[in-house]
Formats: sequence, C-alpha cells, structure tokens
Amino acid sequence: MQKITKKDYEELKNKIQILSEFLNGGKGSGNWGHAGRPGKRGGSGKGSIKGIGQAASESLDKAAKEEPQVSKDLKDTFGANKAEFAGYDFRLKGKSSLVRKIKTDASAEASETGSKVTRELMKKATAGIKDNLRYTALLDKNDYGTGYERIKKDLESKGYEFTKVKNTMAFPEKGNPYRGVNCQVKNKNGYTFELQFHTPQSFNIKEVKCHKDYEIARNPKYTKEKRDAATARMFKAYEDLEVPKGADKIKPFKK
Repeated sequence: MQKITKKDYEELKNKIQILSEFLNGGKGSGNWGHAGRPGKRGGSGKGSIKGIGQAASESLDKAAKEEPQVSKDLKDTFGANKAEFAGYDFRLKGKSSLVRKIKTDASAEASETGSKVTRELMKKATAGIKDNLRYTALLDKNDYGTGYERIKKDLESKGYEFTKVKNTMAFPEKGNPYRGVNCQVKNKNGYTFELQFHTPQSFNIKEVKCHKDYEIARNPKYTKEKRDAATARMFKAYEDLEVPKGADKIKPFKK
C-alpha cells in the first residue's frame, strides 16, 4: 500500500473542504462568521438575480487583493501582543456564502420597505457586507481588555482605523446569544475588514457548541419551533461563559 504523505493529505483535505462549501455553503457571516470554507468561484446558481454572481466575485477579488498585506500586519501585531489566530485558513469568505448573505440582506430590506428585490438592493447589500475578509484574535481571559487595547493601538500606528466596535462579550444583546467583540477595521487603502476578539472558551462555544444550532436558527426551511429551540440551546451554552478581564472597558462605537 502506497504511503500518503502529509502534503497529499493536506491537499485532499482542502479539496474536500472546497467541495463541502460548494454543496452546502459555509458557515455564516456577521457575528458568527470566520469558520466557513473557501467558496467555489463561478456562477451564482439557479434563481438568483442576474449579475449577483459577478458582483460577489468582484467583491471577493477586492478582499483577496488586500489580504496579503493585512495578514502580514496582523501576524506581526498578534505576535507582539500575545494573541493567536483562530480560523486563519478561512479568512476569505466563500462565494456561495457571500451570495447567500447578499440575498438575505437584500430580501430583508425589501421586506421592510414592502418592495421587490432589485439589482439596486443587491448592490447596496453587497457594499454593506464587511466580512469578506475576516480574522479572529484569541486572547487569554486575564489579558483580554489590555490585549485588545494593545492590538488596537499597534494597528493604528500602522495606519489602520477602527471604524466600528460591537461588544456583546460584556454587553449582551437581547434576543441574541452570541458573545464576542466584533470590529470593523479600515486599512490605508480604505478597505474594511472584520476583526473579532475571543477567548479560547468563547470561540469554542461559538464554533463547537453552537454551530449546528446556529445553522438551524437562521434557516427558514425549519419550523419556528425548531428555530426557537435552537436559539434557546445557544443561550444555554453561553450561560457558562466567563466574561474575560477588562471586557467591560471596551467601549462600543461607530464612526
């Protein structure tokens, strides 16, 4: 029997991940994102408004162009400030996940205004998605607040700007079980990406304990009862979360 090398194994695993994303989509975006799979680049699929696939590809191309420098700067910053990456291999959103997010956001706005989903709404939804490029910083629970401030200061010294900070780690939202600090950060080229701050415990709750229930809760194919039950289980999972030191000092804002 021929021995499988580590390189062969990694290549096979990557192909399986890509196939999984193509068939099933990836994990979501927004609060929960970051652990999806690399999406398949290509058409937009049946039932989509003409042009959505191209719009998604162009949006992801912009993310891919900015990624190398952003990743380098974050690696340097994290290394100097006792932080680790989580989900680094999935820093670029998959195309199928982006297309789904565009449709969801455009449909939600159309529903609110009582209008139809148009190309203009799709374009607006595409521009409003800021996590095509996304990262997670893992910090020790006893160094969370100060670690966040050091990283923020370090990135700002490199020309980055924090334009939005949402802190559900210390200030939970009613009706939303998710806990973490989610930031929108703009680089020197004016490109905005997402940077989340977690502890190993909060990241494990999000990605391991809550992922299946999150997929149920956000999917309209399930009954309201099943979606509500999934949300209740997520709230239950977060009951054991230890709010890290200094999390309450991180002030939410939006520029």
